Amino acid sequence: MGAGDEHAFAQLYQLLVGTVFGIARAILPNTTWAEEVSELVFVDVWRTACRYSPDHHGGGFEWVMAIAHRHAVDRLRSTGDTRSPHDMLEQLTTSVPEQTGAQSGLVALPPIQRESLELAYYGGLTYTEISEVHCIPADKAKTLLRDALISLRDRG
Repeated sequence: MGAGDEHAFAQLYQLLVGTVFGIARAILPNTTWAEEVSELVFVDVWRTACRYSPDHHGGGFEWVMAIAHRHAVDRLRSTGDTRSPHDMLEQLTTSVPEQTGAQSGLVALPPIQRESLELAYYGGLTYTEISEVHCIPADKAKTLLRDALISLRDRG
């Protein structure tokens, strides 16, 4: 696809469009924005495919999901989202998409680690904001996120 292979891009699109939309929809408050972000993701993938390197970006799936997450969080932040972190956490516990593949790993995490990852990934919160939600020091929130990611990686 890095050489502009339209057929390969079409296959990638068909394979990942549902998951990309699911991530965008979990982060964004409405379907229209999620659809717009999904389109931006695939435009970005097409434009930057020649620079993709598994050594620097991980697998292709992870690379596309990272682009999707970044675009969705950027869109959310550009809207001046005024939901409180507690409201976000409540919404996330009922709306995290099942098709992300990491869902089974998330369930196995201790609740505070799972909630912290959901707030960071789907809510776009920083570790400082997560520390405020859980009323813990910022360095403890950073450690929670790191430990949760290591645990997911080891289960993966």
